[in-house]
Amino acid sequence: MLTLSQFLDLCSHLGGENPAVLYQLAIETSVREYSVCLSNGDETLTNTNESSSARASTGLLPEIQGLLETAKCQPADIDAIGVSIGPGSFTGLRMGVSTAKTLAWALDCEIYCFSTHKIIAYQAAMAMAATGHTAPKKIVSLIDAQRGQWFAQAFTSKINDLPESDGPATIVEPAEYLAGLSEPHLICGPALQRWREKIEFPNNSQVVASQYWMPQAKTISAIMRQYKTSMQPVNAMQLVPTYGRKSAAEEKWLAGKIK
Repeated sequence: MLTLSQFLDLCSHLGGENPAVLYQLAIETSVREYSVCLSNGDETLTNTNESSSARASTGLLPEIQGLLETAKCQPADIDAIGVSIGPGSFTGLRMGVSTAKTLAWALDCEIYCFSTHKIIAYQAAMAMAATGHTAPKKIVSLIDAQRGQWFAQAFTSKINDLPESDGPATIVEPAEYLAGLSEPHLICGPALQRWREKIEFPNNSQVVASQYWMPQAKTISAIMRQYKTSMQPVNAMQLVPTYGRKSAAEEKWLAGKIK
């Protein structure tokens, strides 16, 4: 496994052809198909790991290193980092957030955090725009919470702006939650990979095309490029993932079932 110090040392020899060009790094590890994106506004480079065996815990830093080598820039050329904070994979989120925090501290750059639901809602809005629909619509982001449940959050899409949440993210029972959706809405999110064919979605639901289901680092990068001036960076040392629920092992331990 490549350590942060090894990563910085390996990349330090890369001489940026234009040191005046600054890059933004985006990290998305809430799902197994984690991704990273490096952008300077004019050029955007993305690596997505879709391997069923490779995990962010071993592959994330090499993926970032690969992007820097392709761009022929140094870690010091990164002036902002964006990272998804969940909900999602416990291990993936820990790795993504800890990597983003450590890099932000080591490189003395700004760090921005994004709810995974917000990333998904933005992708659904992109899908809506791609089909020519511009009227505001409801968007529902669904993330598999395991144990037969979903993490769900509803948004209202807004023309020329980020979707706005209608309330906090919650853990829901799928059939019960769908039955309570009264307005026409778009449905998007990684939970659809497992549930699309397992459950009947109501007639007022429109499932977004599958290429928009998985949260992507390139979406974080797009949001940062368009809205960074109106966002506030966070304190890297205080940033923690939003898991959405305790792990099964932690719940058993708290219930006294594990000594």
